[in-house]
Amino acid sequence: MSPQTANHMRLDGKVAVITGGAQGVGLGIAQEFVDYGATVIIADINEETLKRAGAALGPKVTTVVVDVTDRAPRRRVAPGPGPEEDPSSTSR
Repeated sequence: MSPQTANHMRLDGKVAVITGGAQGVGLGIAQEFVDYGATVIIADINEETLKRAGAALGPKVTTVVVDVTDRAPRRRVAPGPGPEEDPSSTSR
């Protein structure tokens, strides 16, 4: 289904945070989200690859160099409790 024919699936006004989005599957997902109208934040550990991905995806993409396995820098992307601190989280 193309973005043009799937108006009911538009992501206008939505923000997606994609970790590992500088290449491979993550980059493909980021491209689809942009195509459907979302604003996308890509977090990745590889700065050079991240720069290329951001340039290729265009102005609706913000890139953040971060190692999501490290709790402190991860909060720059998604502030708030992580699964290890949130008692209601099921992703332990």
